[in-house]
Amino acid sequence: MNDQSTGRVPTLLGLTLAGAFLMATLSACTAAAFGKPSLAIDVQSAVSSGTVNVQLVDGTALLTGRVRSAYDAQAAARAALRYEGVDSVINHVYVVR
Repeated sequence: MNDQSTGRVPTLLGLTLAGAFLMATLSACTAAAFGKPSLAIDVQSAVSSGTVNVQLVDGTALLTGRVRSAYDAQAAARAALRYEGVDSVINHVYVVR
């Protein structure tokens, strides 16, 4: 081996070990940690008009925002309750016409 290739082997090994460590760390994370963005997307997609914001804290989903019908406000709450990791919902979504 020449001096140039000798320097690359430890670097490649270091990158491989770093990648393995990262994968082990990510696999140990809970689904709830990765579920927060999906929860917001699921709730927003349940309403036909308006915007709903979601915060998840200790199993409670706090919904805020404005929609154009009571049906949409209720649909947002139902979507949040169906989500794994959500035990209760505080619905502060207001209907505006």
